[in-house]
Amino acid sequence: MEDTLDATITLNPLVLPSFISQPIMTESLSALLPRTHPLATKRALRFRDIDGEAFLVYANIGFWRDVVERELPRLSR
Repeated sequence: MEDTLDATITLNPLVLPSFISQPIMTESLSALLPRTHPLATKRALRFRDIDGEAFLVYANIGFWRDVVERELPRLSR
């Protein structure tokens, strides 16, 4: 706002006078399930559908780590 930045990247749009927020990409969190898993036939999953399931979760997944820990409290650590 003091002419020190040309652009910035944020997780959420900012609503500020004299600025424009434009999406540059979208990101999704995916679950890989065996075909025989009871949830495998669903077109979409909610966190509550998978909370308590056994998962391997990458350690360095950025902000998704906080989302996973918040939304899957029964996830084994």
